[in-house]
Amino acid sequence: MLRSVPITIMAQIIMTAPMAIGIGVLALMLSRANKALAEQNAKLIEAQRAAADLVSELETILENITSLLYVTNRDGRLVRVNRAFEEGLWREWRGHSLEAMRREDGTPLFFREDGTPLAKGGFPHERALAGEAVENETIVFRKEGQEIFYLVSASPIRDTGTKEITGSVTLLRDISTIKRLEQVKDEFLFTASHELRTPLAVIRAYAELGLTPGKGRRATALAQLPDLKTRQESKGKSEEESPALVLPRIMAEVDQMTGLLDQMLQIARLDAGRLPVNATEHDLYELTVAEVGLLSAAPDYARVVLDLEEATGPLFCYLDRIAYHQILVNLISNALKYSPPTSPVVVKLSTAKGRAVVSVIDYGSGIPEEELPMIFEKFYRSRKAAASGVSGLGLGLYITSRLVELLSGRIWVESKVGQGTAFHISFPLVPAAGDNNKRSGRTPSRMVQKL
Repeated sequence: MLRSVPITIMAQIIMTAPMAIGIGVLALMLSRANKALAEQNAKLIEAQRAAADLVSELETILENITSLLYVTNRDGRLVRVNRAFEEGLWREWRGHSLEAMRREDGTPLFFREDGTPLAKGGFPHERALAGEAVENETIVFRKEGQEIFYLVSASPIRDTGTKEITGSVTLLRDISTIKRLEQVKDEFLFTASHELRTPLAVIRAYAELGLTPGKGRRATALAQLPDLKTRQESKGKSEEESPALVLPRIMAEVDQMTGLLDQMLQIARLDAGRLPVNATEHDLYELTVAEVGLLSAAPDYARVVLDLEEATGPLFCYLDRIAYHQILVNLISNALKYSPPTSPVVVKLSTAKGRAVVSVIDYGSGIPEEELPMIFEKFYRSRKAAASGVSGLGLGLYITSRLVELLSGRIWVESKVGQGTAFHISFPLVPAAGDNNKRSGRTPSRMVQKL
């Protein structure tokens, strides 16, 4: 039968068979591609829906947070604000220059906590556009007697690919209520400390009177006591009942309470900006030698030694003598309290990178590493200090750090458990100029003063 098929038809069948097979395969491939494309399209639609939901959720969050949020482009122009911003600062900024953060007449709107206006280039979003991350800084908005405190954070927005800065995002949280409560607290501490010092002074005066022999009606209990040998031989009367022992103890406790009140009063003045610190040019080398010399002459400070091997005078810095005296006394007293009674406390002078460095080193039990970041916080006491029974409110190091900051200095601590602790303070050295003998007492171009 095959032979009866014409040769031309057979040739045509042979020639078209591969084409038919190829078209079938192509149709199958196209079908699979369409299916895969449909699946990818479905996934894309699902991803777009999820992204839209995420954007909507983010929009809802941003619109409903109580903190003020604004976004700028790379030129510093506003591109997005949330509802809180629109209802708050936007009404103040509308029609004003965002770049300068000032009114049309040039009057500043924003200030630092110390009262100095924020200059152009120093605003949080401007610093973020320069690549800086601003974290938890306080700025103050002032207008027509109104004063609002904001805790500000700002970050640069970067392109995910090139990492170039394309804008900034800034968050402002109104902390005015907290600040006002802090002011009320500071006023209370100031008033309470001041008022409590008066009765303590009276108690101490009467205790001193009891230890001072007098005549007639002013004759004191101590003047009527027998001598020490007679008192020791007397029976039926404990030492605790002896005025000669009780009165000095009363005076010591009064002095301790007065010291704590003085610390609280000083903190209230520091936090309220009412502690004057007047920095003039002094030789830190000479000042430290004199201060340590006076302290080490007292019995309680006999363990204090001075190390001058890494420094040679003069070391001129802008300092307030009274503030520097308190800084040294606080650090040295702290070292004496938390070190063995037979070990020395070293005060070391050195220089590094254009700064004079004063280190107070003890060989006590040390501070655990996890507590070091909190050591300068107000009212903070380490667990070892609390367990040791050493009295205190945790105010000395806080006051010290604030005084160092007011003098444009730095303070930091290094410690190893079981080996000891070193507190370091540093101040910028004044560039050499003219005769050193005429330098002392020169006033810096900027007075460091908190009124």
